Amino acid sequence: MLILKALRPIINTKTMPLSVYITFGFLLSQFFNIHSYYARGATKLMTWYRLLGLTTREPSIVLVSQICLMMGILMFLSVQLFATSAIKCASLKILVRGILFFTVLCLVSQAMFSSIMRLWYETLFCFVAIAAMAMGHAFFHTTAEGLTSASREYQELWDILKLITPICLGVPILMGGAGFITSFYQTDQEMIRLQLYRHIAMAVYFELGAVLFLIYPVLKRILIIRGK
Repeated sequence: MLILKALRPIINTKTMPLSVYITFGFLLSQFFNIHSYYARGATKLMTWYRLLGLTTREPSIVLVSQICLMMGILMFLSVQLFATSAIKCASLKILVRGILFFTVLCLVSQAMFSSIMRLWYETLFCFVAIAAMAMGHAFFHTTAEGLTSASREYQELWDILKLITPICLGVPILMGGAGFITSFYQTDQEMIRLQLYRHIAMAVYFELGAVLFLIYPVLKRILIIRGK
């Protein structure tokens, strides 16, 4: 009961979908990376500490998997706490604090085991969360009463929609597409195949989040104002 009382302030159903998206996205990114090497017979994973020569040890896949699951639980709770407190902040503060907060999450994830591609994907998921929270406070926390298609907010929403749509569609292609994967792994065809599947899955997951949390809310608001 004490645990439930302590968690009650941060269990906000309005922010829960975004928290689930971020948490599940990080877990998918981590475990797809783990699977890529486990399927090739690896039992340990490279870390930045090993690459920098700070240690010669490498963590086992089993240990890293357990740490990832524990991190997922802590991440969900921390994102819920941050998103709940961010509702009371101005959009600019949400943007600044969001960048700092999610940068820490990405660095903690990278601290477990190294992966440049995974850093790209997780940064994209964080971009969706930061943009969704900032735009939510700026445009969606009030009703559309009194707004018309000639209002300033309506024009701003159209500009945002025209900006984020091509960005969300094009960024996954630019950040680690098939050409990059092929050139990086060169002749290792099995690894290329695994990494391509991983890239497709992560790109689809990012697009899903971008549509649900960025494009759809903006388009819905535009249509509501237009209908008036």
